Amino acid sequence: MKKFFSLVLVLGCVVLFSQIASAAIKGTYTAEVNVTGSFSFSAALVDATTKATGPSTITWSDYSGAYASVDNWKNAAVAIKATVTNQKAGVTVQLYQNNKSSNTAGYENTIGFDETGSGDMVYGGLIRQNSSGAQRFVMGMKISTTTVNPTVAPNYSDTTTGFFLKDKSDYNFATVSHYYTILTDQGVLMGINASSQPEFALFASGDFYIHFGANFRDAVAGNYATQSITLESFNE
Repeated sequence: MKKFFSLVLVLGCVVLFSQIASAAIKGTYTAEVNVTGSFSFSAALVDATTKATGPSTITWSDYSGAYASVDNWKNAAVAIKATVTNQKAGVTVQLYQNNKSSNTAGYENTIGFDETGSGDMVYGGLIRQNSSGAQRFVMGMKISTTTVNPTVAPNYSDTTTGFFLKDKSDYNFATVSHYYTILTDQGVLMGINASSQPEFALFASGDFYIHFGANFRDAVAGNYATQSITLESFNE
């Protein structure tokens, strides 16, 4: 949607002619600018290392040490390549899981992941199917504006290591948009500062990559999956 910006500009001046007569000349004017330009956003799955297109699912090839009782973050072998043209005011891109969207069977965890005491993330992550929702691997993501693969291992005290993936049905989703609003006219999401505000790297156009990770701590053999991971743009 195009938005027009208008500004009312009032100019005034006083002209003195002589001691006999004086006059004030005033003019009221308007100023307007039409900010045009199209926003283009496209995304595709790519090999996380080579950046070649072709994959159809985000998968992991390395989950070594999966049975350990300590955090065991592993990067996915597949990433998302996002191409942006003419990022402008009013446009945002969001990334979130939507496991509850159409089918809760096999995509709900009965033991939710507690996010610093604020509530449970019941639907977020990779859920072990056919297990009554008793097992899940927490997922995270990190954005890179280069082809270098970053390590994805988020924690709440240092979000420069990445962000936990949020599910649209999880507690507190609507109030923590810095966990799923990944692109604005300020740039791409990189971290959260000491004032709990999102930090963005300037980005107007080009490619950026979304890399995923999963914490394979306390793994139990089985098939783990998501219902959906949604990436969408909005133009206000």
